Amino acid sequence: MALRFALGAALILASGGWAWAGAHRGAVAAPRYLDPESARIYGAPAMSLAEREAADIVFWEKKAADDPQSADELTRVAAIYLQRSRETADFADVLHAEAAARRSLARRGAGNGPSRSILASTLLAQHRFAEARDEAARLATDMPGTPEYIALRAECEMESGAYANARASFDTLGRMGSTLSALGRRARWAELTGDLPGARRLLTLAISDASTRQDLSAEQQAWFQLRMGDLEWRSGKRYRARQAYARGLELRPGDHRLHAALARLDAAEGQWRAALAHGDEVLAVQLDPATLGVMADAHRALGDPAASDRVRSAMETAVRGQPGAYHRAWSLFLLDERRRVDDVAALARAELADRRDVYGWDVYAWALHAQGDDVAADSAMSYALSLGTRDALLWYHAAVIARGRRDGDRARALLDSALALNPVFDHRHAAHARALRDSLAALPAVSALHALHTSLTRVTVDAAAREVRVSMRLFSDDFATALARQSPTVSIGADHRVPDAAAVAYARAALMLRQDGGGAIALVGCGQGREQDLTTVCLRASLAKVPTSLEVVNRALTEAFPDQVNIVQVTMQGRTKSLLFTRDQLTAQRAP
Repeated sequence: MALRFALGAALILASGGWAWAGAHRGAVAAPRYLDPESARIYGAPAMSLAEREAADIVFWEKKAADDPQSADELTRVAAIYLQRSRETADFADVLHAEAAARRSLARRGAGNGPSRSILASTLLAQHRFAEARDEAARLATDMPGTPEYIALRAECEMESGAYANARASFDTLGRMGSTLSALGRRARWAELTGDLPGARRLLTLAISDASTRQDLSAEQQAWFQLRMGDLEWRSGKRYRARQAYARGLELRPGDHRLHAALARLDAAEGQWRAALAHGDEVLAVQLDPATLGVMADAHRALGDPAASDRVRSAMETAVRGQPGAYHRAWSLFLLDERRRVDDVAALARAELADRRDVYGWDVYAWALHAQGDDVAADSAMSYALSLGTRDALLWYHAAVIARGRRDGDRARALLDSALALNPVFDHRHAAHARALRDSLAALPAVSALHALHTSLTRVTVDAAAREVRVSMRLFSDDFATALARQSPTVSIGADHRVPDAAAVAYARAALMLRQDGGGAIALVGCGQGREQDLTTVCLRASLAKVPTSLEVVNRALTEAFPDQVNIVQVTMQGRTKSLLFTRDQLTAQRAP
């Protein structure tokens, strides 16, 4: 997923405003290449997309050779290679794009933002995350205030697991407007941090914007539909996911990424022959290990173990021939089958040295579980769950590990959450998740209603307005449970809705803000809002003096749920700092 997303969003940036494939026009009587309509007018054969891209590369390479002082022609070459790598899944084109971008930067380093952004994108594609972050940070520093470059930096931070930096970058980006290059990345961040409705809104805006753009290729248009389909499936909305994938194929028939997504969805629904048909479309373009894994399971489900074994052999070939970092889908496949467990664990642990993202921690936790060390696996899994990502497969892995630690309540709560979010989240594990949940049914009922007991509170000090604003976001059922225990007389609605006065009173008591060298800030309520299963409580206070720092404590829900995690993001003086509170850690923390 990281490779697909990195190249996807980055190409929108890299191509911004330049009609790469048609940037040069020849004489009126002899165009350099012809689209079908031009071919009809001129009576010449039209060129395919591949032929046009190859012609463009030759043309711009010649222009670059003719003018050795100019960098722009090489930037165009790099962009074409990068675009072609997305269309053909040819890793060699990623390397060609990197080389052309570096040649362009060698000619002109200062002010050459397009080449540096392409370079960062190629480094992401090769899983060279530290280098990609360095290039993106340099770009954002050299050309400050440019949303596209801040978005690229945020993406590099997000994909490498530098989440504190990513959060600050995305907060900055959110205040700068919604460019197309930023929308896709902001949607991915919202998805990672558990805000699926927010991710859907951002992707809807991106799709609407992209549909009006004349400078985007069909492949780029289809990419946004792919992202929407993936989000809908993750949210358990399979019909909407199919609709999005179908719209993507209308825009770009034969897109191998969309066929790969449909193969996974078909397999999850037990439509094995359809999964194989979509898999064949993928194999016509690339030997994708994840798709091969689906096809191997499909053949076995259809009673053809020999074909399944042949596909497994092809998976081995595909992974060995894949340059760069190890393939996570292949690693999970091996762990599920208890093959090469120690090798996968070592590779996963090594990758965390450079890339500490939630899915890397998930692979490592699953490997530790396969090694029989559920204590260490549970610790690793806590990092995988730390952002509040709403992903049923993550919760399933956490549930199996919790069961291994004989924590049946937590295992059942995690399984309930996973299956409520997406009953067919994975063709291998969804059925086992249901069976495992049923096997735990005889255990006493859990006190928690959510697998993840988390809250997110944003505290913003507005120096100009001399005001502090607070937004406390909690799961509605958790909030209602805590309030009902604390104040049995409070009237709780059937949809877990609580009265405004009770919600505000609870939030004011749970959150303490103290000025540096002063007393507690007297917060007052400004209402509450609801969005699907989340409640947001609004607080504010006027400030006689703008503080230079704050002391913060957030005790919300810790009296009801032992594993409650409260994240507080404090923004002041142009900086954002994240604080973490648990039942065992409720001492005051200072920000910024």
